[in-house]
Amino acid sequence: MITDVIVGAITLKCDRVSKPKKTVIARDVIPGSTEECVQKVASYSRDIELSGILIGANKETDRTTLLSYEGEEETYNDGEDVITMLVTDVDIPTEGGSPSHYRFTIKGIKV
Repeated sequence: MITDVIVGAITLKCDRVSKPKKTVIARDVIPGSTEECVQKVASYSRDIELSGILIGANKETDRTTLLSYEGEEETYNDGEDVITMLVTDVDIPTEGGSPSHYRFTIKGIKV
């Protein structure tokens, strides 16, 4: 399924959007017992990974702009979440040996 994701000023067609869940668990001792209770307190998304293929007339400009995002805070919008993320890694190699086809992988952390 292709998902439109806006990162900074660029709309990307992503074939994979990954936002792993981190779970917070609390352990409590049950009063009057030696047993303990394990309870899921919260889940939250922190890590974000996007991948897809750059397409369109502006793909060369988009590639240059995305590469400049590494180490910067950018807005991320996938239609459900609008968050600020720190872009930690941008990888955009050529696809299939063709210099005009780019497959991208962008990794970030929710700030």
